[in-house]
Amino acid sequence: MWRQALVLLFAVSALVAAAVTVESWRRRSANAAIRALVLIGASTVVWAVADLCGVLADDPAGTVVAKAAIFPAVCAIIAGVFCLCRSVVDRGWRLPRRTVALLAVEPALVLIAVATNGWHHQFVLAEVRPGLGGLAVPGFGLLFTLHAVYSNVLIVVSIGRLIAARRQASPAHRRVLGLVLAVVVPPALVNAAVNLSPVPMVDVTVAVFAFSAALLLWGLARRFFADLVPVAHQRILDTIDDAVTVVDLSGRILDHNPAAERLARRLVPELPEVLVGMPVASLLGQLVLTDAGAEHDIVDAHHRGIDLNVRVSVLDDGRGGHLGWTLVARDTTEANRQRLALEHANEQLRGQLHTIELLRADLAEQAVRDTLTGLHNRRYLMTALHREVSLGSRAFTVALIDIDHFKRVNDTYGHAVGDEVLNHVAGMLSDEMGHDDIACRHGGEEFVLVLFDADPAVARARVESLRERLATTPVRAGDTFVPVTFSAGLTGFTGAGTPSTLLASADEALYRAKRNGRNRLELASAESTLSSAG
Repeated sequence: MWRQALVLLFAVSALVAAAVTVESWRRRSANAAIRALVLIGASTVVWAVADLCGVLADDPAGTVVAKAAIFPAVCAIIAGVFCLCRSVVDRGWRLPRRTVALLAVEPALVLIAVATNGWHHQFVLAEVRPGLGGLAVPGFGLLFTLHAVYSNVLIVVSIGRLIAARRQASPAHRRVLGLVLAVVVPPALVNAAVNLSPVPMVDVTVAVFAFSAALLLWGLARRFFADLVPVAHQRILDTIDDAVTVVDLSGRILDHNPAAERLARRLVPELPEVLVGMPVASLLGQLVLTDAGAEHDIVDAHHRGIDLNVRVSVLDDGRGGHLGWTLVARDTTEANRQRLALEHANEQLRGQLHTIELLRADLAEQAVRDTLTGLHNRRYLMTALHREVSLGSRAFTVALIDIDHFKRVNDTYGHAVGDEVLNHVAGMLSDEMGHDDIACRHGGEEFVLVLFDADPAVARARVESLRERLATTPVRAGDTFVPVTFSAGLTGFTGAGTPSTLLASADEALYRAKRNGRNRLELASAESTLSSAG
C-alpha cells in the first residue's frame, strides 16, 4: 500500500514539476524569478523520476543507484532557490558570472562523488535499511553530510535574506516576499525532518517542492502581486536620472529608485540607511500633496544650493479613490544656472546692442553735423530739401547767408578767431530757428536757413532782425572786438522747383546783396524764382 501511494505521489510530482517547467519556460522573459523557476521545475522532474524509479526497483542496488542520481538535481534546485530569493529581494538583480561559477562548484563536486560512489561509498552507503512500509531506504556517508550542510546553509541564508527584506519592504513587496517564504520554507523543513529523523524515512521533499513551485508560478502568472515588476521595467526605473519616489496616503515613502536615494542624501546627508517608511516631508518639506497632480519648483532645497523641479502624480485605485502619489524630482540646479547665465548674457547683449544703436545713431548724426559749429551740414540740408520738395505739402523760404569779409578776419586775427566768429554766427542762427526750421553750415563761411510756413516777406523780416542783432554783437579777440556782419539772399518755395534751383536762386540774391554793399538782404527776383521753378 505504501509503495503504491509513493508511486502515485512521485508520479504526480513529476507531472506537476514538468508543467511548472514548461509554463515557466514560456514566461521566462517576465522576470528573473520566473527564470529561476525553470531551473527548479526541471530539477524537480529529475528528482521525482529518480525517486519513482527507486520505489519501483525490486532490489536494494537499484534503490542505491536511483538515490545517487537524485543529488545533482538537488544541487540544481538549491542553486535555483538561491537565485529565486535574490531576484525577489532585489528586483534589479542579475546573475553575475562569478556567482554562476561559485554555485557550480558544489554540484560539480557532488557529481564527482556520485560518479565515484561505487568505489568509496562515502556518499550513498552500499547497504540499505528498511523504512516506512518496509521500503528500502539507503544510508548516507560523510560526503552526503557535507552536501547536506552546504545545502541547508544556502537555504537558511536565502530565507534570512527574505525575512530581512520583508521587514523593510513596502506592503505590496512584503506580500511577494511572504509568498516566496511560503514556497521555500516548507520543503526545507520537510527535508530537515527527514535527514534528522532517528527512524529511516522515505524522503518526500520533492513532492513539497513540486507543489510549492506550482503555487509560486500561479501567484506570479496571475499577477496576484503587482509589486513584482518585470526586471526590464525595474532596470529602466533604476537607470533614469530623475528621482522617482512612491508615497502612501500618510505621506511616507513606499518605494524609490537609486536616483531618489542619491538625491535624498545630497539634501539631508544624515538620513538613516533605509528611506522606506520615512515621511517625504523630511526631504521636501515645502511640497504640498493634494488630490490633484501638480508641478513644483523648489529653489535652494535645505539650503544646499540645489534647485528641484518636482512633478506630483496621483495614484488612482481605479474606483475613484487614490492610493498615494508618485513624485518625479529633477535636479534643475545646473539648468537654472545656465538659464540665469543666459539671461545675464542676453541682458548684456541687449545693453551692448543699445550701446551700438546709440553709437550708430551718434555716427549717423555726426555724418550730418558740422564738427565745428554743431549745425547740420550740406548733406543733411540736401536730404531735407529733397524730402520737402518731393512732398510739396508746405511753403518755405531758403536764406543763403555769407559772413562779410571772413577771409580778412582769418588773415587779421587768425583762424582761431575765425572759428569763434563761425560759432558765434551758428549760435545766433540756432536761436532764430523755429520748431521745424533748419540751420546748416553750407560750407566755409556760408550758412543756410530753411524757414517753414514763412513766405519770403515774413522770412526777410526774421533774417533782417537776425542781421541787426549780429551787427551789434561783435566777437572778442583778445583786447579787440571784431565786428561781424553777413549778407543774405532769400528765395521762396511754393510748390515748384528743386533743391539745386532753390539754392541757385538764393545764391543769385546773395551775390546781389554783396554787390550792393554787403551787410544786407536781397530777395530773389520774380524772374529768378520763375526760372528756378522752370
